[in-house]
Amino acid sequence: MADLSHWDLADTFTGSEAAYLMMGVDPSDPEAWKRSTDHVLRRLERARDRAHTYAWNAIHAQSRKKAYDNWLYEKTCLYSEVLDPLIFWLIEGEVDPLEDYLSRLKPDVADETFSRKELARWVRNNNVPSIYRFDLEASVPATPSASGATVPQAATPAQGTADDTPAATAAPNSRERNTLLRIIGGLAMATYKMNIHGRMDGITEILEDLAQHGVTVSEETLRGKLREAARLIDPPADNKG
Repeated sequence: MADLSHWDLADTFTGSEAAYLMMGVDPSDPEAWKRSTDHVLRRLERARDRAHTYAWNAIHAQSRKKAYDNWLYEKTCLYSEVLDPLIFWLIEGEVDPLEDYLSRLKPDVADETFSRKELARWVRNNNVPSIYRFDLEASVPATPSASGATVPQAATPAQGTADDTPAATAAPNSRERNTLLRIIGGLAMATYKMNIHGRMDGITEILEDLAQHGVTVSEETLRGKLREAARLIDPPADNKG
């Protein structure tokens, strides 16, 4: 079986790369093209298209909030890197960016980009066979190879540490990261009474309080982490539409 461990450092994958990895084939292998990924790409495409269908329903539904919630928690959907942030704009009334995106010709799923966490969620929730483990946390960015394939950079030891000694700033694994996200989301809900599954009113107050304690973070970054947390925390009973 091919050694796929260098892909553990990638944080995004094209549909084609994901399909090869699910089959246990290294996408950067010059001989990879000899293995057909059509059956895997079809499954990826159906899941991607389902996300688009739910998006249209959420835009045009009479009860947009209920349609949005149904879409957000529909485990069979696969959200691309482009579509994923647009779904959260919808609940805040920002319909145009999403509608504009959905009105365009859908890109080939092989060329679309999906995050590691989204592929891991989709594979896990739908019992999709995958030889490669997408639930391994990425730690450094991937870079394009000369052939155009996205090949992760090789990890280098931290300065002043031995090769077999973990750096003090090692990235948390998936379980630790999810726990941290739940804590962030839970604190926002409990302390600031924020609806992290909706409009996220009060985010400015959180940013101001963080700044007072020497923690500077952009609104976009904080919203992004709260959105990730919203996928790990069930909405309150009175917030399910």
